[in-house]
Formats: sequence, structure tokens, C-alpha cells
Amino acid sequence: MAANVLNSPRAVQKGRITHMPGNIQDSVSTLLGKAVVLDTRTPFIYIGVLQGVDEFLFILEGADVHDMTASTTPKELYILEARRFGIQRSRHRVFVRADQVVSFSLLEEVILY
Repeated sequence: MAANVLNSPRAVQKGRITHMPGNIQDSVSTLLGKAVVLDTRTPFIYIGVLQGVDEFLFILEGADVHDMTASTTPKELYILEARRFGIQRSRHRVFVRADQVVSFSLLEEVILY
């Protein structure tokens, strides 16, 4: 399978998940078109509508790109506020390197407390 991924043309297409193992692709495909939170290895968090993903990139539309070093608000509180009040969009579309994403989840699955 790895050889197929390496030899196939790489294409990130809106609304598609490409070049991922079938079980992961099936799980992630249920998130397309929904608001997600991407936690990264960097001080940035990304909140937006997932439009596509492959082994290299996540594509979000209507996204909030937030640099946590520029804020006194803790990351969890910032995400909780996005859940309560909606996404504060700062980008029409953003491409996030997949190798920087530590975890991701649906915004609607953030637990309100």
C-alpha cells in the first residue's frame, strides 16, 4: 500500500480525502463539511470547516487561525469560547501541514462546562 501512495499523483481536492488507509479515510470522511479544531505542535490552533485532507495537508474554510502566544487566554478556554459563540473567522481558506497536527476533533464535541 505504501508504494501505491508514493507512486500515485498527489492531489488535494475540496471535499475529498486522498491517500490515507481505508479505515482512517472512512472515519475522517464523516468530518468533512463540519467545524473542527486542529491542535498543532506549534503555538497556533486552527478552527474551521474541514474541506479536505490528505497525508500532507488539512484544508479548512471559514477558519480562525489563532496564535496562542499573542493571547492571554488559555487554549482550552479559547476553544470553549469558539464552541459557545462560533468561529471568529480570519481566513477564507487555510492549508495546515498534517505533520504539525497533534489531534483534531469536531468543534461540536468540545464539552461545555
